[in-house]
Amino acid sequence: MDKKVPLEILAHQYRDKAKKALELFLHSARKVPPFKFSVLKTPEDLEPYDALAGRFERAIELTLNPLLKSIEFVETGSSSETIRDKLNFAAKLDLIDDVELWLEMRAARNRIAHEYLPEQIEIVQDLLRTRYREEIEKFLPRLEKYFKKRGVTP
Repeated sequence: MDKKVPLEILAHQYRDKAKKALELFLHSARKVPPFKFSVLKTPEDLEPYDALAGRFERAIELTLNPLLKSIEFVETGSSSETIRDKLNFAAKLDLIDDVELWLEMRAARNRIAHEYLPEQIEIVQDLLRTRYREEIEKFLPRLEKYFKKRGVTP
């Protein structure tokens, strides 16, 4: 039995999970107004921003680890040890343009998950709504193009 078949099925499943998480993040990023710490006082005020941050965390985690890792494994039979190498491989496949931006997004994901300092909230929230949203909007069609080229439709 060909070992690529199960790996490709797994890659497709990871694509579906990551795509759903990325689309949920984009939904929030497009709808949330700019974050103003001084006016947001109640839990209800903060809830959409917490949702945005949580959706970003999940989207980046699912994209970097299972999705890009499985794509690289399907293509090469192995997986890189570092995130930078995985991202460089994704760039070679034309899934992304800017490896440094994706490393920045991963670092932001880690800051959100582990530190989330109050003085950084506005900066991170602005990046989620703008630069990171724009990058993910470019990534999704490229991801679909990659899978379509492999004979897999959405």
